[in-house]
Amino acid sequence: MDPFDIFRKKEGFQGIPRTPSTSLQAVRQGLLPKEYFIYRGTSVMPLYQLPFDLDELERVLARSDLDIQTKLLLKMIFTSMLSDPDQEIALFAAESINILEHQYTLAIKRLQEELSAENSEDALRGIMLSYYELALLNEQTRTIRDFYFKEALDFFILLEQKFQPATDDIICALRIHIALGNPKEARGLLMKTKDLFGEPMLFEMLLAETEYCARDYSRLQEHLQTIRTMTEKGAVSMPERLSREQELTWQHILATWTGGLQ
Repeated sequence: MDPFDIFRKKEGFQGIPRTPSTSLQAVRQGLLPKEYFIYRGTSVMPLYQLPFDLDELERVLARSDLDIQTKLLLKMIFTSMLSDPDQEIALFAAESINILEHQYTLAIKRLQEELSAENSEDALRGIMLSYYELALLNEQTRTIRDFYFKEALDFFILLEQKFQPATDDIICALRIHIALGNPKEARGLLMKTKDLFGEPMLFEMLLAETEYCARDYSRLQEHLQTIRTMTEKGAVSMPERLSREQELTWQHILATWTGGLQ
């Protein structure tokens, strides 16, 4: 028998396990080939697929290596499930949101204990990023979001006072200033830390993003022209990470670029 037949046929095995743990039990009992456990254990099915697969959502939520984009997707899914007429599903969603946020609470507590024990740069950075991501997860509740953003900024200031911040630290603080509607502070931070940027293109793109969010289109055009000149000379290329983190913003910025700089 071809062990992959199970993926080709809908009939033949009733009660197919839906989670890695139950699949493993079925494999151990000889009910399924080991390929099915591998399939369930490494499933890459899209999470946002109606109707939601609660077992799959629970499996992903239990992972310890989730990036912020996956967490934001989970939060969006769970939030939409809160209004489900099935109270069990709504309760599952509420508990899952609590789990997401409680993970940060535990991480911040652990990092603060580490910070108390020693003057740790990594602990400061970890607390800052934890508050920053908590803010992103609470985007729909502005007062909570802004509280976490301000907490993250406080720890950036501590990091800046005690150590030399990394480029990613500066970008994090910059995005917070932009989100809080503080373009003046964002510009000031960039100019103050200009010498810490090893990538001229990255620096110009961050300046352009700041002016775009501040709706200062005159300054935006100046920075876009600089970016165009740098690109045409072939000296530098577009940083890939910005297109991922701020894809929507840069779609609008580049539309301004191509539409207004002919």
